[in-house]
Amino acid sequence: APIDAASLWPELDRTCAYINAASRTPLPACVLAAGEAAVRRKAATPWDIGDTEAQKEEVRTLFGELLGGGVSSRDVAVLPSCSFAMSVAAHNLRGAMRARPAGRRRVLVLEDQNPSNVMQWQALCDDEGGELLALPRPADGDWASALVAQVDSGSVAVAALPPCHWCDGAVVDLA
Repeated sequence: APIDAASLWPELDRTCAYINAASRTPLPACVLAAGEAAVRRKAATPWDIGDTEAQKEEVRTLFGELLGGGVSSRDVAVLPSCSFAMSVAAHNLRGAMRARPAGRRRVLVLEDQNPSNVMQWQALCDDEGGELLALPRPADGDWASALVAQVDSGSVAVAALPPCHWCDGAVVDLA
C-alpha cells in the first residue's frame, strides 16, 4: 500500500521538500510517540528500565528474530555499552594473553577505530606483555584481505573488529 505521508508526518510543513538527511530526517508520528513514552518512563522509573531478566530476554529474542538464520536469544549478549563489553572481554583474556609465546600476543584493531574498542586492549597489552596492532586503512579499501593476512601471520591473539568502520561506514567482511 502507498505511504500516507500526512498521517506519518502530520506536523511537517508541506511546502518544504525533505531529502534524506540521515540523523536529521523527520520522525514519523509513531516513532515520536514511542520516544516520548520512553522518555516519560525513564523520568519516572530510571532504575528499572532494561534491568530485569525478562526485559533482557525479550530484547535478545527480538534481536535474534531480526537477524534470522536460526539466531536465538542464546546467541545474543546484552550489555550497556561497547566499552563495557570490551572491558569484560579483555578482562576474561588476562592470563591467556601472557600464556602465549612472545611475538604471538598481538591484539588487532582497525586504524582510527572507535576508542570504545581500543582502550581496553591497550591496557591488556600493557599489563600482559602484548602489542596493540592498529591495522592501517588498506589503499584498495579491502579490509578483509588485510585482516586475513595479519591473522594468518600467527602473531594475532585477539582480533577486536567491527563489521564496519565507524568513521566512514566501510564494510569489514568478517566472514
